[in-house]
Amino acid sequence: MRKSSRISTIVIIAVLFIWGGFVFCNSAVAADKEPIKWGSLDCMSGTFGAFGKGNIGGTKLAIKEINESGGILGRPIVHMIEDTEANTEVAARKARKLILKDKVDVLQGAASTSTTALIMKTAGKYKTLHINSEFDSKSILPAKNDYSFTMAPICEETERARILGIKKIFPPAERKRWFIFYPDYSFGRDMRDVYINELKKIIPDAEIVGTLAHPFNETDYSTHIAKILAAKPDIVIPCAWAGDFLNFVKQAKPLGFFQKTKYIASTACMSAIVGLGEELPKDLWVVTEQGNPYLPELASWKNKYYEYLGEWPITEAATTYYDTVYMYKAAVEKAGSTDATKVAKALEGLKYKGIGGTRYVKPNHIIEVDNIVFAQFNYDKDLKQPVVSRMERIPFHDVMYSNDDLIKSGCDWCKGISMQ
Repeated sequence: MRKSSRISTIVIIAVLFIWGGFVFCNSAVAADKEPIKWGSLDCMSGTFGAFGKGNIGGTKLAIKEINESGGILGRPIVHMIEDTEANTEVAARKARKLILKDKVDVLQGAASTSTTALIMKTAGKYKTLHINSEFDSKSILPAKNDYSFTMAPICEETERARILGIKKIFPPAERKRWFIFYPDYSFGRDMRDVYINELKKIIPDAEIVGTLAHPFNETDYSTHIAKILAAKPDIVIPCAWAGDFLNFVKQAKPLGFFQKTKYIASTACMSAIVGLGEELPKDLWVVTEQGNPYLPELASWKNKYYEYLGEWPITEAATTYYDTVYMYKAAVEKAGSTDATKVAKALEGLKYKGIGGTRYVKPNHIIEVDNIVFAQFNYDKDLKQPVVSRMERIPFHDVMYSNDDLIKSGCDWCKGISMQ
């Protein structure tokens, strides 16, 4: 009996030793796997800091999930974050740092058209993959190159959707007189021109009763509010976002501005909508992303975001940033490599079922989505969150730029691209 017990004990110890060595060796192999370096470039400070942090929250959540499930090709993702400060010189310098010093495999960002264009050029120069997950105007198109991808619609497409949404929701008598209000820098002026041109095509009988520029990062809107109300518009089309939108609403609401005219907000203003809380104007219409976390069908994802990060998502692009990481994962697994040229090839034609709908990477590296959402928001005091009261989905094909449109808008790289 004693001999048998000793033999059993020896066998058990041997088995445990072998099993333990197996686990140890596997863990060592996993630990020795070279990480994939993900570089995030976004505005993380100042007036638009909350906007950048909200976007990158989506990236953080995706990276956490992927790492917990074994990484990409067995390799963990290391997340490196740099603040562009919404400054082009800073963005270019930090892009070079991430590429040349940190040797990232991919760059993501940024939440500003001018900084995005510089990041695109820098990444293209050093043959580093750059994936932009934010809405930008067509002014980024001259910077397009083999290594640049745009995972959100360009702003001109969303603005077409905004005008179509207004046409669908409001009867002609309530949308005759239009006022265009825009920030006085390249993006704002681009959008002003889009509104003027597209309005003539979509609602020919609309009358533009005024256009007015305001300084980027304005703090006092009193004179602007007075000038807009003096024109007695039915519809006000702004393209203020983040801090500018927040400041405007806080100053305009006590003056009864939102009872006197319809202020139809642009995309990229969710951080301000969330930040306004009970100050959010009643029945505010917004053109937004198909993956906006506050759409009813995205409640579970929004809750998952909160459980991990301890705060609610404050940007509509958070899901786009999230989807982008998974799309990169799919492309790397298809390519069997993190080599930028191979991954870029694998991204072309990729169709991915994302959080809010399908994202298809066209051969010209510009995304095609299912739709753009025109949504009405109100503040729910019980939930202490903005909620969607009503929404209309604008089919993306009704507003999408063709490859010829992109070429005419400055995308020389798009020439010769086969869209088949």
